Amino acid sequence: LYTHREMQAEAEAWQASAAAQQRLADELAREGHAIAAGIHRRGARDARQHAAAARLGWPYYEAFINGW
Repeated sequence: LYTHREMQAEAEAWQASAAAQQRLADELAREGHAIAAGIHRRGARDARQHAAAARLGWPYYEAFINGW
């Protein structure tokens, strides 16, 4: 089990990952790399979902990562 503080740190890390992937997706799209941009957009979306689950605490995050 993880503490509330640890889960909030996990959420922040996922949110930072989402922001970085979104920036890369935007850059790739500007350069005309639509497929690569789409891959990174999906990565950003997934990271945001992980962040949202982590913010709710360990039981929710565990359920999310296990697909319950």
